[in-house]
Amino acid sequence: MSGETVLVVEDHPDILLTLRLTLESSGYTVIGAESAEEALDRLAAARPDLVLLDVTLPQMTGWELLGKIRATEGIEALPVVMLTGHVGDEVSRQAVALGASGLLAKPFEVAKLTRTVRDALAAEGSG
Repeated sequence: MSGETVLVVEDHPDILLTLRLTLESSGYTVIGAESAEEALDRLAAARPDLVLLDVTLPQMTGWELLGKIRATEGIEALPVVMLTGHVGDEVSRQAVALGASGLLAKPFEVAKLTRTVRDALAAEGSG
C-alpha cells in the first residue's frame, strides 16, 4: 500500500491535522484544503488518488463539490469518500445518489478511516 495521494477537504484545522497525521502514518501523501474553493484549486494543480470530503463546508457544501467533481472531465471518476457527523439513511442515500465512493462518520475510528480509504482506492484500481 501507500504512495497514493489523498486530498483531505475539512474546514476544522484540528480535524484536518488529525486526518493528515493518521493518513501519513499509514503511508499516504496528504494534500489539505479548508474549503471547497481551495479543494478545486488543489484538484486543478495535482491529481490525487482519492478525495476525503467533509459534507459541511463554508460557502459550498461537500455535496456541491462532489457534484462539481463528478461533472468535471478528467476527475469525474475520482474516488470521493464523504465525511459527516450526521450519518443516517438519508445521508447514505444522498452519498450513493451523488456518486460518493464511501461515507465515514465523525468522530472516526483510525482503523475505520484507514480501511475506508484503502477500500475506496482498491475499488478504483479494480475498475
